[in-house]
Amino acid sequence: SRPSGLFQNGLYLAEFSALVLVALLGHGMWRWALLCLPALLLVVTPRGPILALAVAGLAAVWSRSKLWGLVCAIALPGLISALIILRPATVGERLATWMATANHLTFWGAGLGAYFGDAPLMLGGDAAMRNLHANNDFLEIAYEMGFPGFSLALAFLGVLIFTASNEASKSYVAAKLLIIVFIVEMCFGFPYSLPWSA
Repeated sequence: SRPSGLFQNGLYLAEFSALVLVALLGHGMWRWALLCLPALLLVVTPRGPILALAVAGLAAVWSRSKLWGLVCAIALPGLISALIILRPATVGERLATWMATANHLTFWGAGLGAYFGDAPLMLGGDAAMRNLHANNDFLEIAYEMGFPGFSLALAFLGVLIFTASNEASKSYVAAKLLIIVFIVEMCFGFPYSLPWSA
């Protein structure tokens, strides 16, 4: 229904482009980064990728100036509100999906791939369509793999952030920003389940 490049959904292209964009900017490759902008602009308000870029930008600014980082942090809720107002259509659906998934969490989880089969049962008659994913990788990991799998996933991301934070080289700064974008996208989509972003 709208341009998506070689991807099935334009939002996937925007999520991937945000990852590439922040990596290029982290390495100071400004001209190459401009090539990612059309992919972000093809999608009508890609909220998750825009928010992910904003949070990565906040992290970059914070590392240089705490004052400007605080100013950006204060402005972040305004950006979130604007993104919701610009495209409110799926916000309610996502909240319903997240609540249904959270209400069915167990300590051991339901098993890998169980979310796809269980989603219609969790959502009942409220589901307009079958959800392939929970649109929140953290919730989906917790649902499928329970507390042990969720803990391991958080530990993995924590190790990546910690390792990238303890080095000052340009490559590690870019890696840290890339991980931040990925984590924020995990909160609103499912990049963990898509091969080009994972």
